Amino acid sequence: MELLTGNQRSDGLRVRTPFGMVPDDITPEWVEARATLETAIDALIEYDDEHDDLLSERWRAVAEDKERVYVAAIQNGTKPPTRPKGGYVADAEDKRPAIVGEWFRLMREKEKVDARAWEVFVKVAPVAIPGAQEAISSAADAYLEAEKAFHTARDAFIAAFSYRRDLEQYAQGTDTQTGVLGLPNEVIQDGAGRGYTSAAVIVRNAARWMDEHYGSADSRGRLPAMRRVRGTERDAAERDVAHNIALMLERSAVIEYVDGLPPESRLVRNNSARMGEAADNE
Repeated sequence: MELLTGNQRSDGLRVRTPFGMVPDDITPEWVEARATLETAIDALIEYDDEHDDLLSERWRAVAEDKERVYVAAIQNGTKPPTRPKGGYVADAEDKRPAIVGEWFRLMREKEKVDARAWEVFVKVAPVAIPGAQEAISSAADAYLEAEKAFHTARDAFIAAFSYRRDLEQYAQGTDTQTGVLGLPNEVIQDGAGRGYTSAAVIVRNAARWMDEHYGSADSRGRLPAMRRVRGTERDAAERDVAHNIALMLERSAVIEYVDGLPPESRLVRNNSARMGEAADNE
């Protein structure tokens, strides 16, 4: 009887021929070779499962366990399982050589048809290459679109972060960070200066940074629904600061009208339009 180990059983179920690499119906020859190989694989797997106890390297221990269960049932006065004539161990010793021999026969049959299927696969693989290139092109387009969407989303997140940070600075009476579009180093880098690649990590760090520096936004006071903003007639730098404040307030939909800002301001144009509409209605 041939020696059968657990590794042999595992290896015996493997095949060289890859499935899923080419269309199932790429050529009639491949269809036939694949079907024959699948049949051989199924036969071996089914047989392996059916005779697992006797194919196992622990076949004798399994038989001895069954014998102990049988004896215990008799001693406890319960109905014992059906026992082979001569006992489980003797029965396993008698049957195992034929079971193992049949497993090897099925395994070698599988290897033979696997070798044939491999030859056919090598022959039809070039036929699938144009389709593989089309898949690359399609995936590349999707990849580029995803990267574009990523950059758009990242820029929107950075802009939103900067917007609140600047509002917080204005609320403290300073504009030292106004116009700095970006994220703090501690949000996007670890302690060694290595940049984070995970958006989830950056978003979490940004939220923690904001809470540590400014606290929860929910605890802050809220502006009235509408607010009048008047520009200043001071120097250009102060006027720009007032302009930026007005722009952010308008984004929050809290601007009623403005005056005194630079004439090129979008707020001034909007206010002029409102005044024109009001005059027409009078």
